[in-house]
Amino acid sequence: MLTKVNEMTEAFIAAYSAGFNEAEWMKELRLDSFRKYKQMGFPEMKYGTGIIMDISGLDIENWSIRPEVLQSDVIYNKDITSVKIHRSDDSIKELLGSLVKPENKLLALHYALFVGFIVIIPKNKKFNEPIKISTFLENEMHFNHFLIIIGDGAEVDILEDSIDYGRPGLKTNVVEMFIGKEAKVNYIMTQKLNDGVYNFTTRRAVVGKDSELNWLGCTLGSRFSQIENTSILNEEGAESNNYGIFIGINEEQFDFFNNVRHEAPHTNSEILTRGIVKDKSKSLCRGSIEIKKNAHSCDAFQRADTLMLSKGAEADAVPELKIDNNDVKCSHGSTIGQVDEEKMFYLMTRGLNEQEARKTIVQGFLEPTISKMKYIDHLKDDIDARIK
Repeated sequence: MLTKVNEMTEAFIAAYSAGFNEAEWMKELRLDSFRKYKQMGFPEMKYGTGIIMDISGLDIENWSIRPEVLQSDVIYNKDITSVKIHRSDDSIKELLGSLVKPENKLLALHYALFVGFIVIIPKNKKFNEPIKISTFLENEMHFNHFLIIIGDGAEVDILEDSIDYGRPGLKTNVVEMFIGKEAKVNYIMTQKLNDGVYNFTTRRAVVGKDSELNWLGCTLGSRFSQIENTSILNEEGAESNNYGIFIGINEEQFDFFNNVRHEAPHTNSEILTRGIVKDKSKSLCRGSIEIKKNAHSCDAFQRADTLMLSKGAEADAVPELKIDNNDVKCSHGSTIGQVDEEKMFYLMTRGLNEQEARKTIVQGFLEPTISKMKYIDHLKDDIDARIK
């Protein structure tokens, strides 16, 4: 049965939990989060003078869910342990919600209604094929949650693919990942959502000693997407790299927050984002590098480059450095510009027409970041169509 958010009560949330036969502590987590949702206001989405993201069309109170079809997230791989969160035991109680808390109105609603999986990657296991996670938007609202535990010495590619069925709605996605020692994880995110979807994604990971985490993201589509990737480097030798591309068209809005916290010495990070905005689309690239007082001998860099292909497009970059130790290398940069007319002229004198010349320049702009990507071949036609 469809239930609108404005019709939900604590009794509904309790019955929702009972329908999954959950432990008492998980029911209380849902109820407490629902109470917070009712008390909190919506975030303003303001990030400085003139930098505002518009979510005025987000009508959560009048959107509905049908609980019986919420369990649509699928994980494919026979060599891992995956358990639906509501079927787990008390062993996850201290982990669930430890990295991402119900800290704003949307996350509070997420914790009241989420479904998802616990994924356990065995110690020293090296995978030849990616683990695939597909998240489906079957209702007007869907709340996905993944708790991922990576064993010491494991090497794995995780491919997260966001899918919708052509209808508008709200999609929240939370990933809490705990990476052991001497492990390597490539977390690939591909998103192709229709222009009626509001997407709020929060991914946070703790990276152990001598381990490496690579966030690799390709964002295409949605009415509005707010995407956070945070790496917490809390042991020596930990490394995090964040490489992302995006292409915005029509009136799409993308708000990216890439965040690294260096909490231990000899940790390294790099954030590189490249994107295109055209028509009346808008992008915001927020980056933050934080180096704690005891985290000496760290190396960190962030850069965001955006190419605007239309007069009505907008792009902003807000980099931030918080450095409490002088014995580090840390820098940032950003560029926002349009297609170079001299390059256009040069290519057209070599026989290309205007459209071909522009496409060649845009492809060359994206290539340094695309070359770092994995498993995005299926999006090639969509990328080409967007940069025409």
